[in-house]
Amino acid sequence: MAVNGKVFDVTNAGQQLYAKGAPYASYAGKDVSRALARFSADVSEIYCSYDDLSDLTQAEMNRLCEWELQFMERYDYVGRLLRPGEPHRVYDPMVDDLDLVYRGNQHTNQSG
Repeated sequence: MAVNGKVFDVTNAGQQLYAKGAPYASYAGKDVSRALARFSADVSEIYCSYDDLSDLTQAEMNRLCEWELQFMERYDYVGRLLRPGEPHRVYDPMVDDLDLVYRGNQHTNQSG
């Protein structure tokens, strides 16, 4: 499951919430960033591919960052979503995490 570009393994720790037949089963394997940012259960807010989130408001981005922190505390962070056209490569936490921070700052500056 992806939140703000980060992919989390909810297989074991999130089984009661995200397994087949569980309340949020439709979230498993998807980018749920927009739905979480907007506190929405609308399936049109859940994506199967990369969502750049550029149209979210600053308040929505703040909520999304809060959700991201909660997921970091509860679930294993196993990777990140690639932007369209971005080449596959070996994950490097120093580079990739800084890239996520930079992209977040770009959103702040554009919305700001």
